[in-house]
Amino acid sequence: MKPLALSMIPLILAGCASSHPARDLTQPPIRMGPAEDFGLKITDVAGLDVDYTIDHPAFVVAMRVTPPRMVEVVTPRYQHTQSSSGHHYARAGAPSFPVGGGNYTTQRTAGKSGCPPLPPGGTDASCSSDPVSTAYSYYLAPAAAPTGGYWLIIVSDLATSNAEIAQRLQTMAPPDTSLVSLVRSIPEALIAARTAHWAAYYAAFGQAQKP
Repeated sequence: MKPLALSMIPLILAGCASSHPARDLTQPPIRMGPAEDFGLKITDVAGLDVDYTIDHPAFVVAMRVTPPRMVEVVTPRYQHTQSSSGHHYARAGAPSFPVGGGNYTTQRTAGKSGCPPLPPGGTDASCSSDPVSTAYSYYLAPAAAPTGGYWLIIVSDLATSNAEIAQRLQTMAPPDTSLVSLVRSIPEALIAARTAHWAAYYAAFGQAQKP
């Protein structure tokens, strides 16, 4: 019986390893950037969230890019603190804006966790640190749920705030080609021009995976 019991161990371990399979990684994530020491890997991806790991602390920018050229910056949301090594995830739910500029609409909402991010140059005198303050949230209308797109994760030694990311993306000239070309151009405009110590991965979800 002992040989039989030992022979079952690899099967049991294989079952444990696949207990949380990648939901949408039918296409492998694509790596970009010169730095290899961060150990960045995308481990799971879906339309609403993405899981990733890093081997060393880094400043992380996580965004969802959807047609026609909409960007939702999920990390950093309010602060640009350095992320520790290990497993992380980012979940959609931040305001979106078009790369290269666009018009905003406003919606007055009651906030319980401080002030929401503002578009470049936006101000909100009514927003304070009071937990029950009323603040303005900025969205683009209409905001249909995306049927496909890309998650882009960028790690570097450079701290970049949410407002600075939005400003740089609003002023960049997006490539007039495919959505994946836009995804590939973002790290260069956002990070690469200011530091050589960066890496990125992007992964498709939904209809963006179809050839």
